[in-house]
Amino acid sequence: MWPFDQIINTAANLFGTEESVVMRYIMAAVAFILAIIIGKYLDKLVTRALLKTASVYVAKMAGKFFLYASAILGIVATISILGIDVSSLIIASGFLGIVIGLAAQSSLGEAIAGLFFTAEGHVRVGDLVELGEAVGYVIDIGFLSTKVRTLDGRIVRVPNSILISSNVVNLSRIRARRYDIPVGISYLSDIGKAVEVIRDVLERSEYVLAEPEPEIFVEELGESSVNLLVRAWIPIEYWWEVRKYLIKEIKEALDRNGIEIPFPQRVVWLRDMRRVEDKPNK
Repeated sequence: MWPFDQIINTAANLFGTEESVVMRYIMAAVAFILAIIIGKYLDKLVTRALLKTASVYVAKMAGKFFLYASAILGIVATISILGIDVSSLIIASGFLGIVIGLAAQSSLGEAIAGLFFTAEGHVRVGDLVELGEAVGYVIDIGFLSTKVRTLDGRIVRVPNSILISSNVVNLSRIRARRYDIPVGISYLSDIGKAVEVIRDVLERSEYVLAEPEPEIFVEELGESSVNLLVRAWIPIEYWWEVRKYLIKEIKEALDRNGIEIPFPQRVVWLRDMRRVEDKPNK
């Protein structure tokens, strides 16, 4: 007798059943395990193949589809091998499907939103994006949500339904970005000289683009200062670094040239002050 036959015979004697029943259970277990193995292999194969032409989200979703489909086929094969009556299971699965469908309605909406969002191709993993006041790098686009690592190290989870209905600015897709700097100078300062000093700072900065040309003009006459507006274009890869020192360089250059950046101030006029002082005390 072969060792495998001995194992089946021993198991049948141990559980008090026939060898054919034990053999059926073994075949059912093997069918289910093979289905899972094949599903995982197809998941990796399809995901790897689609990553060359599609987004990460679409590749993952397609891979998971083959995994779940293979698992379902494995369950069906297992039930068929065991000879279980599936009519009652169909009724039970129908009620269970309704309950799961109601519970997963929002999740399905998030998954569909994520599919449309990635199909649009506006944002990919690794892009620098601006979501409202949050700016950071996209680290994952999942079935239900997208994760963004902000510049200060926080991980922000954004539901896909909110993401697809919000204004998302992809900073990685643009080559340069304009930086607006408001600068207030005293009313007694020479506007022309202030413009020349600021322009010299911009020309000396190697990361401020010459085209489009920087702009410096009087934006408004404020209560305490003449407000200039400086507009400079900066390559997106140096955006944050240039912002750190450009304002400092402009302030120090204005100080060196005697151009005052005033504090808020008020001029108060008192009417009939002499009349009040001459009024006798009662």
